[in-house]
Amino acid sequence: MELMTLAAIAERLRLPESTVRYHAKRFTQFIPTIGDGRQRKYRPESVEILRTVAEMLKHNQTVTEVTEHLKKSYPVNTWVDGEDELSTTTKSQPPTTKQQQSDLPVNLRDFLEMHMEIVKQSIDKDKVIASQQTALEMREKEIASLQAEVERLQRLSWWRRLFLK
Repeated sequence: MELMTLAAIAERLRLPESTVRYHAKRFTQFIPTIGDGRQRKYRPESVEILRTVAEMLKHNQTVTEVTEHLKKSYPVNTWVDGEDELSTTTKSQPPTTKQQQSDLPVNLRDFLEMHMEIVKQSIDKDKVIASQQTALEMREKEIASLQAEVERLQRLSWWRRLFLK
């Protein structure tokens, strides 16, 4: 097994080392390593994972999209305490069972019903906000007309103001 440093991976990918280091830190859960700190080395499969990350980000995909793709395509690393030689091991996502597959429509229906309720609540809140905004606009118009009346009265001479009261 050929272990590599980030510098060697960067050279192989023809990318700046700082970029490869950023990707390795950002997507650490998918990149198999051995060792820790300055002694950290990367397994050969890390090159392909980092190449995938770099290409997806180059094509303006979001970090979330990259993460979802990596979850589907590569195993997720798990850290094992007390292990001397390997700092990570990999595990695949557990397969779905027949029971989970048969529960899917029920879970999906429950999920959709819950989200429909959230949408209804959001619409109700929007209606309340709209009515409050209408009331606020009416009050602002009333304030503007009162300010105009105050200005008109202030322009009158003092003796006319005296008789208007």
